[in-house]
Amino acid sequence: MSFDHQFLKDYDRRRFASNTPSPWDGFQGVLTPQAFDQLEADFPSLSQFESHQGVARAHGQRPHDRYYLALEQSIYGTPLDAGKGCVGIDELKPSWREFIDNIRNDATYQNFVRELLGVEQTVIRFAWHLASSGCDVSPHVDAPHKYGTHIFYFNSDENWNDNWGGQTLMLGAKKTDRQNPEITDFDSRAAAPILNNRSMLFKNVPDAWHGVAPIRCPEGNYRRIFNVIFQNPLELEKPTDKPGLMRRVLNRFK
Repeated sequence: MSFDHQFLKDYDRRRFASNTPSPWDGFQGVLTPQAFDQLEADFPSLSQFESHQGVARAHGQRPHDRYYLALEQSIYGTPLDAGKGCVGIDELKPSWREFIDNIRNDATYQNFVRELLGVEQTVIRFAWHLASSGCDVSPHVDAPHKYGTHIFYFNSDENWNDNWGGQTLMLGAKKTDRQNPEITDFDSRAAAPILNNRSMLFKNVPDAWHGVAPIRCPEGNYRRIFNVIFQNPLELEKPTDKPGLMRRVLNRFK
């Protein structure tokens, strides 16, 4: 079992809703220590990822340069047989197959997410990101079809130093009307710690601006995250002009 059920049951739901600048919280211990250690050790190999450099974003925002790997179907249109950028469940190590099965089927975890995001039904997609020195995530708000994202960080004291950065910043009090702001265009910043069995969940609301400051780490080190994205099934089925966007995902919460 990947999740610490006692943590999920005991967590004070009011804390999530009351956090600023928008509903979010960082957690330590959502995963059992044994699950975290094994998942960190079994994190997918860099050779499975595709490099995203200079991919255009809306509103003139800077590209989010990184290495990217999707499970089963990529929003970027990468097919399973492309060699990089998309992986099938059977290609993952047992710890990751169990973890993803728990996300899809563990009622305690499902109820935890439903209650915090305030939704009845959602579809899920999964993606791993690797980021090296110089990479950042320019401030943005997620697309309306996303209810929220649970980001699992797979770095520890053994492979990362907090001074290198990598913390997700929840940004508030925006000082400009621009839709491609910089982190300095916000008066408030709340940082989510990332080391040693940390994760964060945030709800996608119109002012849920977030980003990551430029990373400064030695060559060969990577910020390692696993995104569990909860999406509105009705919005996903609407027409779109974005190439490769999933219309339907079978792993529904019901």
